[in-house]
Order: sequence, then C-alpha cells, then structure tokens
Amino acid sequence: MGLAWWALAYTALARLFATPPPAMATPGPTLFSLAAIGFLSGSAGAALTIWGKHLFDEVAVSARWRRSSAPSSRRPRADAPVLTATVQ
Repeated sequence: MGLAWWALAYTALARLFATPPPAMATPGPTLFSLAAIGFLSGSAGAALTIWGKHLFDEVAVSARWRRSSAPSSRRPRADAPVLTATVQ
C-alpha cells in the first residue's frame, strides 16, 4: 500500500514539474493541489512502507505522560485570575 501511495506522489509531482515556467509564475488551485497531493501521499507512502501494518500498534506510555481524570494542582483552574504583563 505504501508503494501505491508513492506512485501517486510521483505522478502528481511529475505532472507539477512538467508545468511550463510561465504557469508557475502565478500558481493556481491546480498547482497547489498537485503539490499537496504529492506531499501528503509521499508522506503516507513513506510511513506505510517503513512501518507497514505496525503503524497503529499500541505503545506503552510512561505514567508521567498518561492522561488522568483527577484534577492536578499544577493545572490552572478556569476561574483562576490571569496575570498579564504590561509594558510601560
């Protein structure tokens, strides 16, 4: 699947680079779309090619980085006053 995404990226970018230089001076939605498709499908193709089916595997997260539902004393409350610096 990753190689298919790379093929799509190659096709989009080849078409983008085949655009004559005068049209590149004022790029329109078509050129921006080709660039976005090339970038996104190239990125997705790289991720799928490298990690394959393990892309969405669960990973162990340290307790420090887990979400907790208990209120934290370090987390500001919604009703706490906001201090802002003033320039004089």
